[in-house]
Amino acid sequence: MKNKLISILVSVAVALGMWLYVITVVSPGSKAPFYNVPVYLEGASILEERGLMVTDVNTTNVDLELSGNRVDLNELNNGNIIIKANLATIYDPGEDIQLAYTISYPGNVANNAFTVESRSPGYVSVSVERIAYKSIPVNVTTIGSVPSGYVDKAEEMLLDFDEIQITGPASVVSQITQAHIEVSLNDQTESVSQSFRYTLCDALGNPVDSELITVNAKEVNVKIPVLQVKVIKLKVNLVDGGGATAQNTAYSIDPAVIQVCGSKAALAELGNELNLGNIYLAEHSDGATVEMDIDLPSGVTNMSELSRVTVTLDLPELAVKTLTISGEDIKLVNVPEGMEAELLAQMLNITIRGPQEQIMRLDEKDVTAVIDFTGAEPGTSYRRVTVTLGDSFPDCGAMKIGTVSTTVRQVD
Repeated sequence: MKNKLISILVSVAVALGMWLYVITVVSPGSKAPFYNVPVYLEGASILEERGLMVTDVNTTNVDLELSGNRVDLNELNNGNIIIKANLATIYDPGEDIQLAYTISYPGNVANNAFTVESRSPGYVSVSVERIAYKSIPVNVTTIGSVPSGYVDKAEEMLLDFDEIQITGPASVVSQITQAHIEVSLNDQTESVSQSFRYTLCDALGNPVDSELITVNAKEVNVKIPVLQVKVIKLKVNLVDGGGATAQNTAYSIDPAVIQVCGSKAALAELGNELNLGNIYLAEHSDGATVEMDIDLPSGVTNMSELSRVTVTLDLPELAVKTLTISGEDIKLVNVPEGMEAELLAQMLNITIRGPQEQIMRLDEKDVTAVIDFTGAEPGTSYRRVTVTLGDSFPDCGAMKIGTVSTTVRQVD
């Protein structure tokens, strides 16, 4: 009897313990709320294939009340409860489209372990629009100005993207007409070469909300030359001839200076003067004017509107005499072997210029005229005449000799 009583007491204690475990731990029929469970949308790629996209998700979270065993409910939180809505069920655009959603639970808990007592809201609501595609120009504006002594060449601006391809809701894409960039030139002494983020704007330049817009490039590289400005003096080389020399001849250039621009390195290499080239004094008289081109080195730009200048010569007061040399007195030298040369013109007028005292003493016997036939080939051609004077006329020289007609033929 004593052992039987003990067995009964143990059985009662075990039954009571199991009852307490079921009531306090397992607790079937328990309920628990879960707030702000996030909603996940599936099927976006399928929606895009249909030319549609989600523009607004009106339901991003769901509140649930679940019932089930307490031990299972304790495994749940709003981070491991998965709520999904499938966008693949949408075929047309619209606002506040209601989608049914599914609820799934962590892998260690069976999906049939719970009963949904309530859900709020009962549907996921989204707005859908048609997708539009568009190319828009990149519009760059400069603000401010470069410092004094520099100039910007915004008209020579280079962009790595002239257009931006945009994709997004048709209602937003239709508003966008340009990708706008502002570049500040204040205190800029070097050329601009930088990538800029742009703003998508409407036709009036107002920014458009582009959160749902995708683009083919988020930045545009902009290059704007900024050049240094410099004033360059012009000069020429005077080549002695016709009794005039660079030492006794003056000249003026109109304009005497020009304004140029270029990189600092290019302007440093140019220096402070530009040589326009040679002027052969033998070809000009006092007061003569010569037009000369302004040829600048690569990398330097002429800011003047003129591409040519006028050089006026101020030659010394020299006497002039014209002598007539007969053809037989003109020497033909260096005629190729097996050939003979002939001067077609029988008389040659040569103008000599020099000091009055020397010119008065000069006559034809003091003039030596030579034609060089080195490298000549059979046929008629014009060849230059070289004139030299005797030692008694050191300050005189021939002017405007030019060329004479000659013929060369093979000797049998």
